[in-house]
Amino acid sequence: MNWDTFLNKALPTITVFLTSLLGLWKYLEQRKLEHSSRRYEQFHKLMLRIAAWSEETEETKLPVTEQIASIYELESIRKLRQGLA
Repeated sequence: MNWDTFLNKALPTITVFLTSLLGLWKYLEQRKLEHSSRRYEQFHKLMLRIAAWSEETEETKLPVTEQIASIYELESIRKLRQGLA
C-alpha cells in the first residue's frame, strides 16, 4: 500500500476524529464557564444574605441567626473551590 492510498482512506477518519475532539473540548470549556458563572452568582447572593441587604427595598432583612448560617455556607464554597482548583 502506498502513501497516497493510505491518506485517501485515513483522511476522512482523521478529520472526523479531530472535529469530534474539538467539539468535545469546546463543550467542556462551555460547561466550565457556566459552572464558574453559577458559582459566582451563588457566592454574591450568599454575601448579600450575610450582609442582610435587600436590593429591592434597600434595607436589612435577615436576623442574625440566618446571617450566621450563611457564613457557615461560605465554608462549603471554599471547600468546593479548593477541590476544583
